[in-house]
Amino acid sequence: MTEIAYHSSSELQERITPAEVLELLRAGNQRFQNGERLPRDYAALIKATSGGQTPLAAVLGCIDSRVPVELVFDLGIGDVFSVRVAGNISGSKSLGSIEYAVAVAGVKLLLVLGHTRCGAVTSSVKLLGDKKDVTEATGCKHLHKIVDEVAPCLDESDFVAFKAMGADAQTAFVDEIAQRNVMRAVDQMLQQSDVVRQAVDDGKLMVAGAMYDVETGAVNFLTV
Repeated sequence: MTEIAYHSSSELQERITPAEVLELLRAGNQRFQNGERLPRDYAALIKATSGGQTPLAAVLGCIDSRVPVELVFDLGIGDVFSVRVAGNISGSKSLGSIEYAVAVAGVKLLLVLGHTRCGAVTSSVKLLGDKKDVTEATGCKHLHKIVDEVAPCLDESDFVAFKAMGADAQTAFVDEIAQRNVMRAVDQMLQQSDVVRQAVDDGKLMVAGAMYDVETGAVNFLTV
């Protein structure tokens, strides 16, 4: 499916399957890891996509500067919608963007992309474990909305265990919570959006989760 090396088109979007889109992302990430990214004429891509867009996927990712979606999947202009919010949480605004991607733009894949060493998840674990008021502790009066979304991924025994761990074990633990958070966002999209659920039931859409490793550049696809 080398057409994506140029840009996604309405013809490609119409005929490609959700599973094939997933494989395109998997292959693109492998090229990214190998340092074999496809050459692209961005001036031509700008011109080709100026009249409209037919993206193949929507990726709900974190705002982390180390995880630029188009780069890690070796994609070009017009290939995907990128929805980015700290902690890749599925809040109402994120879900609104995702529903637009599905119902209006016709994407074939929704991917929730978390990553290792996530600052939003790390801060949430520490703030929740210490039972600190988020606004008082950080000075950020809206950050609690992120922390509140991560909270269901933990229970009291997790906080007890976390405090007894060494630094390396804590890092691995936060990565585990980040993965739980990805899976929760996948479930939320399916549970809270009739548009998403119906598209999946009709076989028009696939919803998947994945974790990006900031040390290796590899994406581990968790579920389909």
